[in-house]
Amino acid sequence: PLSLMTNGYRATADGVIAHLLAKRASSGIACRRNPLEQWILCIDCEGIGWGNFSMEYVRMFVRESAERYMERIGAIYLLNPPSAWRLMFSMLQPFTHPRTLRKIKLVPQSEVPTVMRDLVGQAQHDRLPRQYGGSAPDFPPPGKGRSLDEKVGQLLAGTWRRLGVLRPSDCEE
Repeated sequence: PLSLMTNGYRATADGVIAHLLAKRASSGIACRRNPLEQWILCIDCEGIGWGNFSMEYVRMFVRESAERYMERIGAIYLLNPPSAWRLMFSMLQPFTHPRTLRKIKLVPQSEVPTVMRDLVGQAQHDRLPRQYGGSAPDFPPPGKGRSLDEKVGQLLAGTWRRLGVLRPSDCEE
Protein backbone atom coordinates (compact mmCIF):
# COMPACT_ATOMS: atom_id res chain seq x y z
CA PRO A 1 0.00 0.00 0.00
CA LEU A 2 1.00 3.59 -0.63
CA SER A 3 1.11 4.48 3.09
CA LEU A 4 3.70 1.74 3.71
CA MET A 5 5.88 3.00 0.85
CA THR A 6 5.51 6.60 2.07
CA ASN A 7 6.48 5.70 5.64
CA GLY A 8 9.40 3.62 4.37
CA TYR A 9 10.70 6.51 2.27
CA ARG A 10 10.33 8.95 5.18
CA ALA A 11 12.04 6.58 7.63
CA THR A 12 14.93 6.08 5.24
CA ALA A 13 15.36 9.76 4.36
CA ASP A 14 15.01 10.89 7.99
CA GLY A 15 17.56 8.24 8.99
CA VAL A 16 20.03 9.53 6.40
CA ILE A 17 19.55 13.10 7.71
CA ALA A 18 20.09 11.87 11.29
CA HIS A 19 23.27 10.07 10.21
CA LEU A 20 24.62 13.19 8.51
CA LEU A 21 23.78 15.35 11.54
CA ALA A 22 25.49 12.85 13.87
CA LYS A 23 28.61 12.98 11.70
CA ARG A 24 28.50 16.78 11.89
CA ALA A 25 28.08 16.71 15.68
CA SER A 26 30.97 14.29 16.15
CA SER A 27 33.32 16.39 14.02
CA GLY A 28 32.07 19.73 15.34
CA ILE A 29 31.84 21.27 11.86
CA ALA A 30 29.72 21.01 8.75
CA CYS A 31 31.25 19.30 5.77
CA ARG A 32 32.72 21.91 3.45
CA ARG A 33 32.01 19.77 0.40
CA ASN A 34 28.39 19.10 1.43
CA PRO A 35 27.10 22.03 3.53
CA LEU A 36 23.44 21.26 2.71
CA GLU A 37 23.95 17.63 3.72
CA GLN A 38 22.69 16.33 0.43
CA TRP A 39 22.75 12.69 -0.50
CA ILE A 40 22.87 10.68 -3.69
CA LEU A 41 19.90 8.39 -4.21
CA CYS A 42 20.55 5.15 -6.08
CA ILE A 43 17.50 3.18 -7.18
CA ASP A 44 18.05 -0.24 -8.68
CA CYS A 45 15.39 -0.66 -11.36
CA GLU A 46 16.30 -4.25 -12.23
CA GLY A 47 13.15 -6.24 -12.88
CA ILE A 48 10.87 -3.21 -13.31
CA GLY A 49 8.47 -3.51 -16.21
CA TRP A 50 5.03 -2.31 -17.18
CA GLY A 51 3.47 -5.07 -15.08
CA ASN A 52 4.95 -3.89 -11.77
CA PHE A 53 5.61 -0.18 -12.39
CA SER A 54 3.65 2.14 -10.10
CA MET A 55 3.01 5.72 -11.19
CA GLU A 56 1.35 6.22 -7.78
CA TYR A 57 4.69 5.48 -6.12
CA VAL A 58 6.56 7.84 -8.44
CA ARG A 59 4.09 10.65 -7.64
CA MET A 60 4.50 9.97 -3.90
CA PHE A 61 8.28 10.06 -4.21
CA VAL A 62 8.21 13.38 -6.10
CA ARG A 63 5.69 14.91 -3.65
CA GLU A 64 7.55 13.78 -0.53
CA SER A 65 10.90 14.87 -1.94
CA ALA A 66 9.55 18.33 -2.78
CA GLU A 67 7.59 18.84 0.46
CA ARG A 68 9.85 17.24 3.07
CA TYR A 69 13.32 16.92 1.56
CA MET A 70 13.69 19.95 -0.71
CA GLU A 71 17.30 20.34 -1.86
CA ARG A 72 18.44 17.23 0.04
CA ILE A 73 18.78 14.98 -3.00
CA GLY A 74 21.95 15.95 -4.83
CA ALA A 75 21.55 13.37 -7.60
CA ILE A 76 19.44 10.36 -8.50
CA TYR A 77 21.09 7.37 -10.16
CA LEU A 78 18.61 4.97 -11.75
CA LEU A 79 20.54 1.71 -12.02
CA ASN A 80 19.57 -0.92 -14.59
CA PRO A 81 16.66 1.05 -16.05
CA PRO A 82 14.50 -0.65 -18.69
CA SER A 83 15.67 0.31 -22.20
CA ALA A 84 12.38 2.11 -22.93
CA TRP A 85 13.16 4.61 -20.16
CA ARG A 86 15.96 6.21 -22.19
CA LEU A 87 13.46 7.03 -24.93
CA MET A 88 10.91 8.36 -22.43
CA PHE A 89 13.60 10.38 -20.64
CA SER A 90 14.76 11.95 -23.90
CA MET A 91 11.16 12.90 -24.77
CA LEU A 92 10.68 14.56 -21.36
CA GLN A 93 13.93 16.54 -21.49
CA PRO A 94 12.50 19.57 -23.33
CA PHE A 95 9.89 19.96 -20.58
CA THR A 96 12.20 19.42 -17.62
CA HIS A 97 14.22 22.09 -15.81
CA PRO A 98 17.95 21.86 -16.68
CA ARG A 99 18.92 21.58 -13.00
CA THR A 100 16.59 18.60 -12.60
CA LEU A 101 18.06 16.99 -15.72
CA ARG A 102 21.58 17.34 -14.30
CA LYS A 103 20.48 15.47 -11.16
CA ILE A 104 19.08 12.38 -12.94
CA LYS A 105 21.44 9.72 -14.30
CA LEU A 106 20.31 6.60 -16.12
CA VAL A 107 22.98 3.94 -15.61
CA PRO A 108 22.84 0.85 -17.86
CA GLN A 109 23.71 -2.53 -16.36
CA SER A 110 27.15 -2.63 -18.00
CA GLU A 111 28.16 0.63 -16.24
CA VAL A 112 26.67 -0.03 -12.78
CA PRO A 113 29.82 -1.48 -11.10
CA THR A 114 32.06 1.36 -12.34
CA VAL A 115 29.60 4.11 -11.42
CA MET A 116 28.96 2.67 -7.96
CA ARG A 117 32.67 2.22 -7.23
CA ASP A 118 33.26 5.83 -8.30
CA LEU A 119 30.43 7.03 -6.04
CA VAL A 120 31.54 5.25 -2.86
CA GLY A 121 35.30 5.41 -3.41
CA GLN A 122 37.89 2.71 -2.94
CA ALA A 123 37.89 3.07 0.86
CA GLN A 124 34.32 1.72 0.95
CA HIS A 125 34.84 -1.08 -1.59
CA ASP A 126 34.37 -3.72 1.10
CA ARG A 127 30.91 -2.31 2.00
CA LEU A 128 29.60 -2.30 -1.57
CA PRO A 129 27.86 -5.55 -2.65
CA ARG A 130 29.41 -7.56 -5.47
CA GLN A 131 26.49 -6.85 -7.81
CA TYR A 132 27.46 -3.16 -7.59
CA GLY A 133 31.19 -3.66 -8.08
CA GLY A 134 32.36 -4.19 -4.49
CA SER A 135 33.40 -7.18 -2.43
CA ALA A 136 30.62 -7.31 0.20
CA PRO A 137 27.87 -9.95 0.06
CA ASP A 138 24.87 -9.02 -2.07
CA PHE A 139 21.80 -7.57 -0.37
CA PRO A 140 19.06 -10.12 0.32
CA PRO A 141 16.06 -9.86 -2.01
CA PRO A 142 13.14 -7.72 -0.74
CA GLY A 143 11.31 -9.49 2.07
CA LYS A 144 14.13 -12.01 2.62
CA GLY A 145 16.29 -10.09 5.13
CA ARG A 146 16.49 -11.78 8.53
CA SER A 147 18.12 -9.10 10.66
CA LEU A 148 17.45 -5.37 10.76
CA ASP A 149 20.86 -4.79 9.17
CA GLU A 150 19.87 -7.03 6.24
CA LYS A 151 16.45 -5.41 5.91
CA VAL A 152 17.48 -1.73 5.94
CA GLY A 153 21.29 -1.73 5.74
CA GLN A 154 23.96 -1.22 8.39
CA LEU A 155 24.05 2.57 8.19
CA LEU A 156 20.31 3.05 8.71
CA ALA A 157 20.03 0.30 11.33
CA GLY A 158 22.98 1.75 13.26
CA THR A 159 21.50 5.25 13.11
CA TRP A 160 18.15 4.03 14.43
CA ARG A 161 19.92 2.17 17.24
CA ARG A 162 21.93 5.26 18.24
CA LEU A 163 18.74 7.33 18.28
CA GLY A 164 16.91 4.74 20.38
CA VAL A 165 13.92 4.64 18.04
CA LEU A 166 13.67 0.84 17.85
CA ARG A 167 11.50 -1.49 19.86
CA PRO A 168 13.32 -4.56 21.25
CA SER A 169 11.42 -6.73 18.76
CA ASP A 170 12.87 -4.66 15.89
CA CYS A 171 16.38 -5.76 16.84
CA GLU A 172 15.73 -9.50 17.00
CA GLU A 173 17.46 -11.72 14.46
